[in-house]
Amino acid sequence: MGYFSKPLILTLFWLSLTSLQSHAAPIEAQPELSVKTQYQHPNGLPIYTNSLVNEISPYLRQHAHNPIEWNSWSAKPLKKAKETNRPVFISIGYSTCHWCHVMAEESFDNETIATLLNERFISIKIDREQHPAIDSFYMQAATILKSQRGWPLTILATPDGMPFFISSYLTTDQLAETLNNFSEQWQKTPQKLQAKANEVQQQIADMNRETEAEVQAVNQYQTEATVFWMSQYDEFNGGFGNVSKFPNAPVLEFLLYQSLLNSDSNLYDAILHTLNAMMNGAIHDQLDGGFHRYTIDPEWQTPHFEKMLYDQAQLARLYCSAYAITGDPEYSRTLRSTLQFIEQSLQAPNMLFYSAIDAGDKENEGAYYQWYRSELASALTEEEFDLTTEYFGLNNQSEFEGPYTLTPAISPREYILENGINTHRFIKLLKSIKAKLATQRKLRPHPHIDKKIITSWNAITISMLGAAAKCLDDPDHLITAKQTADALWSKHKVSHGLLRDSVKNRTGAWGTLEDYAQFALSNLDLYDLTQEKRWLKRAEILTQELVDKFWDQSKKRLFLTEKQHLTPFNLSSQTDSAKPGGHSLAYGLFLRMSTVSEDLRYPELAKELLNSLSTQLKQSPEQFSHLLKAHLAAQYPIGSIQSFAKGSGLASLEKSETGFKLALNIEPGWHLTATSADQKLKGLKIKASWAKKIDLPKPKKSTQQLSSAPMWVYQRQTEINLEPNQTNTTVLLDPIQVELQACGNNVCLAPETLYFSPRLAE
Repeated sequence: MGYFSKPLILTLFWLSLTSLQSHAAPIEAQPELSVKTQYQHPNGLPIYTNSLVNEISPYLRQHAHNPIEWNSWSAKPLKKAKETNRPVFISIGYSTCHWCHVMAEESFDNETIATLLNERFISIKIDREQHPAIDSFYMQAATILKSQRGWPLTILATPDGMPFFISSYLTTDQLAETLNNFSEQWQKTPQKLQAKANEVQQQIADMNRETEAEVQAVNQYQTEATVFWMSQYDEFNGGFGNVSKFPNAPVLEFLLYQSLLNSDSNLYDAILHTLNAMMNGAIHDQLDGGFHRYTIDPEWQTPHFEKMLYDQAQLARLYCSAYAITGDPEYSRTLRSTLQFIEQSLQAPNMLFYSAIDAGDKENEGAYYQWYRSELASALTEEEFDLTTEYFGLNNQSEFEGPYTLTPAISPREYILENGINTHRFIKLLKSIKAKLATQRKLRPHPHIDKKIITSWNAITISMLGAAAKCLDDPDHLITAKQTADALWSKHKVSHGLLRDSVKNRTGAWGTLEDYAQFALSNLDLYDLTQEKRWLKRAEILTQELVDKFWDQSKKRLFLTEKQHLTPFNLSSQTDSAKPGGHSLAYGLFLRMSTVSEDLRYPELAKELLNSLSTQLKQSPEQFSHLLKAHLAAQYPIGSIQSFAKGSGLASLEKSETGFKLALNIEPGWHLTATSADQKLKGLKIKASWAKKIDLPKPKKSTQQLSSAPMWVYQRQTEINLEPNQTNTTVLLDPIQVELQACGNNVCLAPETLYFSPRLAE
């Protein structure tokens, strides 16, 4: 179940495994496994069966009837490689990866390729979603080798797993040529390939070595990261870069936070432009909701059609933030449709969420989502068809062209204004069109659903559901969040650790750093929303286990996998990508635990973790967007509801008739210092550069003897009204700064500063 016990860095594991012969007695397949092979007996049963038939991963099981003698990731095939002096062939992918399917059909279900691999190599198949740390290791190696990165990732390695060749998708001819070439080199000059592998190993060791210099300039790195991403910003189409377009949710969240904190209207407009472009682009499923993984063009028009749970959760949270900030109903509609997609298409019966939906097979990628004009005409009324061709920009297309992915040519507002159509009529027609086409679509063969339950991805979804409940004022989403959190705890939290994944009742790998950190953070989010102590208790348990299992006290750094578990090289750094990396999540977790826990280790752990990443941060701060956002959020929290005084106080900002109302609530037995002759105590101060009037209520004289000097305090609930000097709601107002110090139980806590963005006021 996951990684095997192993000593640290550079030591590889050796256990024996005899690969199954292709014609060996068939291993009984799980009933849900469909046979994916051209090699079948007349009765339809597969001719070949390899050891992947015993795996829980849907991706691995898709290869269970290849003629290749596949092994899953473990120490055993590496030991066999060493014993037989054969190089290792490693293929990394995931179940909803289009080009993984193409290579599987072209090359892995091919007896010629299988003969090459079975006779000259030891072959290993890896599901990157099960083993993200292994994937990260070989991705780092691909960077060092200046190889093409992407999935499927194709690797040739020495018997100890160290790579000397890496590529991505290869055609059958390219793969055969590569295998022949390197197997011949391995026979004639293995020392050259070993030398290249050793060089890769050394460079990875250098990249992951501990660093001693303290990070002194995180604010500078935040600025550098912002400058980098804005230099990549596409002013015409939104997003970043000018070739393919990924949502880059961690980057968007970081930049949005920066824009609110610094009242940066250019940055703010760029983020909203990007959200609008995605919302109205082909990357967004206009019928069923949800977002595809990326587009191959810069205009967001030609997607790769797989849908990942983590994309849905992160983007839903972004549109939730955008709606909370702007009040734009288009963001609300996008959020609601994404939520509906998640709950209708990805939710398992046990309240957990499946990991992904496939794009389709080799010949029909995206066929489920695309339309010919004739299909539209037969499904819709004439009026609906006319609106569809105009609104989705099909007017200039031939009857025989297509198929098309439905993408609005202009925004709903622009269409209504340009065509003079009644708004209610337009909305009614569009709703009817989408309902009819969605019904028609359901008659098509549905893309494969990867029913793997992944801890960290479900945890992201839990946090998003909680945020959605708040911004939509819909308690049902909070109920779902709590049910999912309970189900995940029940199914994946075991007595001796946390599981990363499961399929039905079968468990998979052990949890990674990402899983522990993300699940702990989602429990903290639920605690913030509900103030129920059980969520805080679970967060504390997960955080403690994270430190015990992943923190290297001697070198002051975190590993991606448990210290005693198997990787060819235990990586101690991971950048952010389509979702936050484990180190960024852990850093944010330590910072947040510092505010709610009495454990004094957490501030120190956060500092030491940041120090361990100082070299990478200095070289490429743009690769740590989530970490930088977590740092900002800890320094300058700007949410509309914030806790203080170690959870004994709660502050909230809401809109009022005259501007804004700030409410400060503190538990009985505690108070906020108003004024005191004792210079060691800090009185309550409210600062807002744009406010022409700040009304503070009168404080009361304290009866507690915390100081020999007279002291005036605020107790229980204190409301402060702030009136702006202008009424233009489109202007980004500077954050409200609240300086306070809480005292109680014969002790005064350290002074605190809270920040509230007026844009986030409820």
